[in-house]
Amino acid sequence: MTANTESAYSSPDGRRLLARRMQELERRIQFIRSAIDESGPNHELLQEHMRVLSEHERIGSFLQQTATSDSAPDDPQLVEVGDTVTIRLEDGTEQAFVIVHAIEASVDDARISVESPLAKALLGRRVGDNVEVAVPTGTYRCSIVTASRR
Repeated sequence: MTANTESAYSSPDGRRLLARRMQELERRIQFIRSAIDESGPNHELLQEHMRVLSEHERIGSFLQQTATSDSAPDDPQLVEVGDTVTIRLEDGTEQAFVIVHAIEASVDDARISVESPLAKALLGRRVGDNVEVAVPTGTYRCSIVTASRR
């Protein structure tokens, strides 16, 4: 089963952390603008300004275009974007993480991007399913233990 990797939903925690990142970027933009006003434009400052503006715009657009995953219908047996998923690896160890949109994945270690091989293998599958995950070094198998919305 192929799952859609684009989502109209974002996690509540991810939204909060991204909003905080937006504030940091706004402060950085003001700092860079002040530096340009004081010392005049230079190549490095202008490049940094463009990079920070681009990130700010990308995050802002994402936040405007998505709703929180709390508002999405939830099927507790189906793995969907925004779910906290627990998997069991072949050696019996369990791992838990939240499947999120790619822009949210970098906000902490407990999140994986919908674009990751693991998320692609899990999305649209059901609790109890055994899943084969294709990674650059080969494949591995895991089973889905739980899928729940926080």
